Amino acid sequence: MNESLEEAMARLRREFSEAAVERLAAIRQSLSQLDDPAGAAAAIEILEREAHKLHGGGATFGLPLISRLGAALEELAGVELAELDRVRLARLTAALGTVIEAGEGFSESDEAALLAELGDDLPPEEEY
Repeated sequence: MNESLEEAMARLRREFSEAAVERLAAIRQSLSQLDDPAGAAAAIEILEREAHKLHGGGATFGLPLISRLGAALEELAGVELAELDRVRLARLTAALGTVIEAGEGFSESDEAALLAELGDDLPPEEEY
């Protein structure tokens, strides 16, 4: 039996959401490795790659806050190690975790509160 386009998109969105949990874990792991001189470059590469995938996947599957947080993390990871804003990286990663882990239970009021809490740590949408 062929699935409808709507069913296929729902399935793909579920698969993205499941993969997002794994991507978040990889981002968290990479943040913990930034102080290791031998692994910092690889950690930044992983952080940037996983954030990029969340940025694109969030946009594709109608999850704009995940996309926006992914884009911000990707941008932050695109600098030299000495220039990394680790505090901002940690805050944005924590926010991303809140959104991903809440899943469908993340409401518009939750989003408004999170955006207010992040303030200037998350650039305006127009920048992505």
